[in-house]
Amino acid sequence: MKISKRVLSFVAVSAIVLPTLAPTVANAATDNTNNAQSTQVQAATDNAKKVSSYSKFNNGDEVQTVLPYDTDYVANTDNIQKYMEQYIDEYRENNGLQDFNWDQDTATLNYTTKRMGQLEANDGMDGHAGFYADNNKPKILESLGWVSDASNSDQETAYWLFSSWYNEINPAVKEHGHLFNMSRQPTNASIRVGKDTKGGIYVILVSGYVSGDMNVSDLNKMPTHTFIYE
Repeated sequence: MKISKRVLSFVAVSAIVLPTLAPTVANAATDNTNNAQSTQVQAATDNAKKVSSYSKFNNGDEVQTVLPYDTDYVANTDNIQKYMEQYIDEYRENNGLQDFNWDQDTATLNYTTKRMGQLEANDGMDGHAGFYADNNKPKILESLGWVSDASNSDQETAYWLFSSWYNEINPAVKEHGHLFNMSRQPTNASIRVGKDTKGGIYVILVSGYVSGDMNVSDLNKMPTHTFIYE
């Protein structure tokens, strides 16, 4: 079972810059520290359950996922993508929002496919270079995320990446771009997950653009998510 301290990098930008979005989405910058990742891991032993719990900024409830303990786990990026879609929609439902219509908008899907190709060619994160260089992109929001290696399952790896964005619900965090990109009303969105040659997992989320500011205090918190391996 892989239990290690991970390095996270995540950035979010929007295709349109408005004054109301400047403090949050449009000016979000790369942050190589995990400003709110909250994982408590019970050390694994041969005869004990292995537990990873993501509990910071929770609403008092808990969701437990019980999975088989796989010492030879290898990340599957297609599965991680699927689970990230589920976790993001769970967050949206928790805030009274409609689920994203994943891959249903042609412009959003085409842009995501193109950007994923650029990230693959770059062997991972590019600091939004492709985003800024594209003068013909649709009105969209883009979020990038990266973790240095996979967790103990595709489900947990997906939740780790999701929670690195969700944990911007912390009012002490200066930038909330990723959180707000998951929280806006347009439902067109696409997400893709890749793996770099060093074993890192990266993700791109592209969602519909809407003007207007948001207040982090108006958003509902998620339950604790606990992964139990046995």
